[in-house]
Amino acid sequence: MYEELKGSSQQVVAWRKVLFHNLARPRAMHILWRACHNSLATKERLCRFGMLANMECGFRGAIETLQHMLFECNATKLIWQEVLKWLQIRHTPLGWKDELAWILEQCNRKGWRCTILKCAFTEAIYEIWCHRNRVCSENMDRPNSDNIVLKIVDNVIYRCWTKVQLRQHVGKLMLP
Repeated sequence: MYEELKGSSQQVVAWRKVLFHNLARPRAMHILWRACHNSLATKERLCRFGMLANMECGFRGAIETLQHMLFECNATKLIWQEVLKWLQIRHTPLGWKDELAWILEQCNRKGWRCTILKCAFTEAIYEIWCHRNRVCSENMDRPNSDNIVLKIVDNVIYRCWTKVQLRQHVGKLMLP
């Protein structure tokens, strides 16, 4: 009876691979989940609901959409590039949809690099979102993003260090 009620139309989303077996903090996972559902309260979205009048990005002045905020904006793209550089991955970030597709492609593989990359991606999205909220609430003219990459790296190292099989790989990344 249950199978009949459930039916065969159960949808499976592609981005589930990024969420499963991800070592990132639960709060970071929640923000990634909301980004995948396109339900983060960006300025463009808040304007559609009549809650804001200004849709301008706090980082660079374009319209703040999810696509723009996550890696099309030069400020956030630079943050993600620095994290990728730390991970020793050569990749030029594009917009949110393209970056999510790239992460999904990388997550088709197995191994320690995939695990660390998923965690880094999730933590980067979270820290960018928190930084964006600080910029909006404090009305900063020039947002300071120096410490964001360090926060992301620290969280990834801490979260991945808890898994014994990842310690040697995280240890290699920690070396100058």
